[in-house]
Amino acid sequence: MGKVPTSINLLEPVNEPEDIWTKAYSWVFTFGRVILISIELLVLVVFFMRFVYDRQNNDLTEAIDEKVKWIQNDTFQQEVAEYTLLDEIVVDISSLAEVQELNSLEISSVFDTIPNNLNLKRYSFNDDKISLTFSATDIAQLTEYEKQIQNNPRYTNVRKSLSKTSNSTETNFSITFELVENGEDR
Repeated sequence: MGKVPTSINLLEPVNEPEDIWTKAYSWVFTFGRVILISIELLVLVVFFMRFVYDRQNNDLTEAIDEKVKWIQNDTFQQEVAEYTLLDEIVVDISSLAEVQELNSLEISSVFDTIPNNLNLKRYSFNDDKISLTFSATDIAQLTEYEKQIQNNPRYTNVRKSLSKTSNSTETNFSITFELVENGEDR
């Protein structure tokens, strides 16, 4: 007697369900279970990610609140007003620089000739007219500066005034003069 070979085919199920309800029931408890578990894991991951994003959002909200408090601070508001004013001044200066003649050489030459022993209290420059107010303890210093201005060919219409208070040792001296119109100097 010969041996009969026996083999097992693992690809064919031993008992295959025959009706559709049994096949659906079998699918739900095999493949459906895997799909359901993966969906639950995905929902759990999304749920915990929501906690992470909420924490980041709360940190961002706190940072924004801090910035808003800093912006509403009185010191910051004053600095903003100051910088705005400076910006307006710069805009005004640049617009004036385009249409107005620059006299920096004339002004610097006037200030360079002031002796060290005279105390400049006030000065004004309007068009071509310059006014200076000094105080000094020695009147000779004032007359020397006046002569220096009168002898300079770049200045004309030199006028002066002296005043002295009775209880002070200082003499106040005001001098006003105009710049000579000269195309080379200006």
